[in-house]
Amino acid sequence: PTAARARPTQRRPTYGLLPGAPTLAEFPRTQWLKAARRALTTAPNDAFGYGDAHGRVELRTALADYLARARGVYAEPDRIVICAGFHHGLTLMAQVIRARRVPALAVESYGLDVYRDLLTSAGLRIPPVYVDEHGARTDDLTELSGVGAVLLTPAHQYPTGVALTPQRRTAAVDWARASGGLILEDDYDGEFRYDRQPVGALQGLDPERVVYFGTASKSLAPGLRLGWMVLPKELIPEVVAAKGDIDYMSSAVEQLTLAEFIASGAYDRQVRTMRVRYRRRRDELVTALARRAPA
Repeated sequence: PTAARARPTQRRPTYGLLPGAPTLAEFPRTQWLKAARRALTTAPNDAFGYGDAHGRVELRTALADYLARARGVYAEPDRIVICAGFHHGLTLMAQVIRARRVPALAVESYGLDVYRDLLTSAGLRIPPVYVDEHGARTDDLTELSGVGAVLLTPAHQYPTGVALTPQRRTAAVDWARASGGLILEDDYDGEFRYDRQPVGALQGLDPERVVYFGTASKSLAPGLRLGWMVLPKELIPEVVAAKGDIDYMSSAVEQLTLAEFIASGAYDRQVRTMRVRYRRRRDELVTALARRAPA
């Protein structure tokens, strides 16, 4: 019992198969630094103040153009509120929904526990919407009692990987219109499609009933802490009030840099580059599975 026990040798994993994580080693450092220099050179002095809760207008303007072009989102700069990633945006929306005395927010039956915990901590019930090979069964929303909103991942359901079919997208929007409910659309990696045609955002079907969430966490890096919400007009004052009078979550310098990064075309080039590389890695994984674990 008194013999010293050798510590087990710490070994790094041979392959990193964690889903939902970008390749951080390929963050575009040089292009980001160039964008930061240009942004800082032209930034007005008031950009270095606390800022308002909407976020920098430069970034909201650049995002409005990009989202309309790349994701089919109906986005005006005034509809966009900058947040510190999806978790922060969902926290704000949970506050708004609970303040409206909505008792329940439906979630897909498969998903991340961290977001379920966030919603229940806000005092919301989270009845499940079951998922099959066609995505979330949005036809079932009419049968759920007390549900005033639903959280969906239409372009790429996590973790099953399926896309929401056109019929079920229509059913979700029809439910929202008939019930006055809201659809929270998490478009966490909508730029990356490999085995099917790109799927546009659900928000374009009804901008007044869908809250669109986007983020730089998958396309660039989660450490930037930059996300955005495209809101129905009636929700803008409530979300801004929930965020507070000043923007203390997202760095103004990072916002200005991302705005320049998008406007210069560097963001599109980075997404195209990573789409090719991720596709190659995915193909290698599928080939290896077919060879080593065919069953």
